[in-house]
Amino acid sequence: MQHVKKIILASMVAMSVISSAEVNASAFQIWEQDEAGLGSAHSGGAAEANSASTSYYNPAGMVRLDRPEMTTGIALIYPLVSFNGTLTRHVAGTALPPTQLNNEQGGKKILPVPNFHAVLPFEISGHKAAVGFSMVSVFDAFTDWADRGDPLENAADISSIKTVTAGPTFGFSVTDKFSIGAGVGVSYAFNEVSQGVDFGATEFGYVDNNFSGFGVSGHVGVMYQFSEKTRVGVTYFSPITYHMDGTSKGTTPIPSSKNVDTSQTWTFPEYVIASIFHNYEKFDFMGTVTWTHWSRIQSLQIESLVPDAGTNPIDHILKKEIVNINQKFKDTFAIMLGTNYHYSEKFTYKFGLGFDMSPTNDAARNLQLPDSNRLMASLGFQYRPFDDVIFDLGYMYVYALPTTLNYTAPPGIKVMSTGIVKNDIKGDINASAHVFGAQLTLKF
Repeated sequence: MQHVKKIILASMVAMSVISSAEVNASAFQIWEQDEAGLGSAHSGGAAEANSASTSYYNPAGMVRLDRPEMTTGIALIYPLVSFNGTLTRHVAGTALPPTQLNNEQGGKKILPVPNFHAVLPFEISGHKAAVGFSMVSVFDAFTDWADRGDPLENAADISSIKTVTAGPTFGFSVTDKFSIGAGVGVSYAFNEVSQGVDFGATEFGYVDNNFSGFGVSGHVGVMYQFSEKTRVGVTYFSPITYHMDGTSKGTTPIPSSKNVDTSQTWTFPEYVIASIFHNYEKFDFMGTVTWTHWSRIQSLQIESLVPDAGTNPIDHILKKEIVNINQKFKDTFAIMLGTNYHYSEKFTYKFGLGFDMSPTNDAARNLQLPDSNRLMASLGFQYRPFDDVIFDLGYMYVYALPTTLNYTAPPGIKVMSTGIVKNDIKGDINASAHVFGAQLTLKF
């Protein structure tokens, strides 16, 4: 009966938070698939393998668990993103007086990111094995810059990418020192891209794009145990291609409106995690290096309504076109270092540092994704009131290095009855984030 109560408790916590996953992150990628690792900056990654979250980070590590286990947690992220600069509108080749924009905010919203993992260990012909299940958010981003009527809306309004990935995993010990693992997942993406659109010097409309769809992912991992105190792990995560349908809803200044069905295909990149773990007396020392193949994304295409010049100069017409959002991403690395200090059987203290490289560049960086290289510092603690119940709390401060914007928006230049209308954005971006995480682990 106690086991049944634990299952019900963990399932209720997981289902209460898994319905909403959104975050402002480096490009679209986040690391919050396990809040027990937040305090050490997720530096254990593919090698620590001390909880059911290894089902996702490295399924080869599941063979290290000696009892069935379930863990669920949530990160609360509070991003702070500000823009200071100018917006200069060009209509039919004529530049209008620039609009000064001071301390425009694209964050200041608490964003929840949940996770859930379960592992069942067993044996096959004398070899340790395990099956698992993970539900996580891997690719998420969110910015919300302007209210309706704000001049900045014609450069960027709402840009949101959210994903949830869930699926089974399997781990198997080939020898006492070497294990392998693999997992598959079904991923669901639901996105929004909304923006003001220009019809002339003083006439504006709105276009709201919402689209969603499924993709399939996979990951494989290996782990080698040099000794009981030292091990390494490497995990490869496949690219995910999402086939998405949705609607584009537009409003013109007349006013009139138009809705059309849309379809788009996006592929998010593969990445690799390599980690090392070493225990020395009361300390665990961990390090992780990740590589993400962001260069496979040079642009993102969206089927969207756009303004169209009619036969009459006063016509306000919307038509469906493919709009390219240029990104010109480059491949990235991230490095995380951390330590756990086991103060007693009940208390463990955690510390971590990290550097997360941005895939953006000065030529293509925009308000939809005003990203830059990030520095991370974290701390946390673990409390084990009973042998089979573990609580983790963690905090991370993320500091994005100041960067600049100098580009033309919207990404697709629109041809109007009055000529070409475009917006030049120049200015400075300052960003940071506070991340709070909590996690519950139950052993059976």
